[in-house]
Amino acid sequence: MSGFRPYFTYYFKPGKGYLGGDFFFSETGKDCIRVIDRLKEPLRQAVFHHLVVSAQLLKSGEAVSNFMIHPSVRMNVHNKYKKEVENILHEICTDFENEEVQLSLKEAYNRLHPKKHELLPFEDIREEVQELLDNHAIKVLIMNGKHEVDAEEYAAGSNILIGGNTLGRGVTFGGLHTIFYTRTAKKPQADTMWQHSRMFGYDRDPGMIELYLDNRLYKLFCDINATNDAIIAQIERGIENVKMYYPEELSPTRKNVLDKRHVFAVSGGTNYFPLEPSNHTIEDLDKLLQPFNDHEEKYQVSMQIIKKILEHIQTEPEFPIGAFLSFINIYIARNPGAQAILIVRRERDIKKGSGALLSPNDWKLGNNITDKMVLTVYKMTGNKGWDGQKIWVPNIKLPDNAIYYDVAEADE
Repeated sequence: MSGFRPYFTYYFKPGKGYLGGDFFFSETGKDCIRVIDRLKEPLRQAVFHHLVVSAQLLKSGEAVSNFMIHPSVRMNVHNKYKKEVENILHEICTDFENEEVQLSLKEAYNRLHPKKHELLPFEDIREEVQELLDNHAIKVLIMNGKHEVDAEEYAAGSNILIGGNTLGRGVTFGGLHTIFYTRTAKKPQADTMWQHSRMFGYDRDPGMIELYLDNRLYKLFCDINATNDAIIAQIERGIENVKMYYPEELSPTRKNVLDKRHVFAVSGGTNYFPLEPSNHTIEDLDKLLQPFNDHEEKYQVSMQIIKKILEHIQTEPEFPIGAFLSFINIYIARNPGAQAILIVRRERDIKKGSGALLSPNDWKLGNNITDKMVLTVYKMTGNKGWDGQKIWVPNIKLPDNAIYYDVAEADE
């Protein structure tokens, strides 16, 4: 209808048993995360995990156990990983009774806590792993532009799949319980990263899945999931103009698909203030701000109070006061009790149109707060411009390391 934004947005909740973003990338999902920066031999540990999971699943009557390795788009990297995996499997097979091999197998077994089947005795798992290795029943497959793999090849048995873009879109992997994800980009895009999330699904056992990735990638996925949750919260609360924000190193999508006439970004950690503000009305603002005196360094208040203050301020078209209000709506939708910092100063004699608004002390005070929105309001005397009128002028700083994206209506 608008030519630019969807006519409506509706959220379909996943069904029972689905493992999605909140399972892996929220507080409840940390048990399945293996940060490879902290592991001595992460790929070897992942292979052992896949072996014991395959034994548990196949002996419990399941059809398939898959392990996905997503390292890079470069084919030589895929070949390198294939060789490394085959060498690890060969080493385990030829020296299966070795004490170190048995210890690694037992460690992997001890991390299993299946929810869908009863955990089999270690000796049964051990025998099944040995049989899989002796029979060369674990397939190692490369999926990329040079290697086409039919879905039937990884629909049954124990499989290890290695690839790049081919793994990212349009394919699903049944029984995927081991994921080794190291692909990264200098300027990562949220939509592309989320499309790579093959770990999501219905047929995973939450007590046996492990995701191996480095700390930076884990943080990026957590940030994407937090934004997704904020979008969902806005939809469920009936907010029509859905907004989003991401950390500064993460963009929502490719720049060439964003229309800069309608999409603009507000950076966290940056001080914003309007050049041509007006109050609606100053009497209402005086009353609203009356409980906050100048002698207090700062106040911690609810975002609802910040919203009420900003709703009494109008600004020039170039200053996106509506964008900041929408940002607050995101926070309130996700967490009604969200807090912000309010700094109130009166009798300020600052010239209108000057390049800076805040005093050095207030600038330093606000900049030291990095995890909350900071609103500093100055009441001008009107002696230096401002049409000779007293007026409240806001300075807004969003939480650091975030970029908030606002989409204007198409006809604006």
